[in-house]
Amino acid sequence: VCRQTPSLSSIVRFLLSFSLPLPSLLLKMTLMSMKVPEMSCGHCSGTIQKEVMKLAGVTKVTADPATKDVQIEFVDPATWDEIKRTLIANEFPPEKEEIMS
Repeated sequence: VCRQTPSLSSIVRFLLSFSLPLPSLLLKMTLMSMKVPEMSCGHCSGTIQKEVMKLAGVTKVTADPATKDVQIEFVDPATWDEIKRTLIANEFPPEKEEIMS
């Protein structure tokens, strides 16, 4: 029997699915908001969501091609630098980045 170890992001998503308050020491959630001018369609937003969600620690990605807004929630071990590199590598450089929480 093959057993796969769950990733940190899947564990965090599982814990967050209960909508229970978690101690701030357990999870330091960061929410980043940005504009992605190169995102023009649903395929673009899907690519952004798929590629960023692959990163350990990313718990949620929303991308709206109509407004060009992207919001990303993440915890350690994910970092903004790693997320930004992923966006740029996929030809979606972010602009007007802002930490929301």
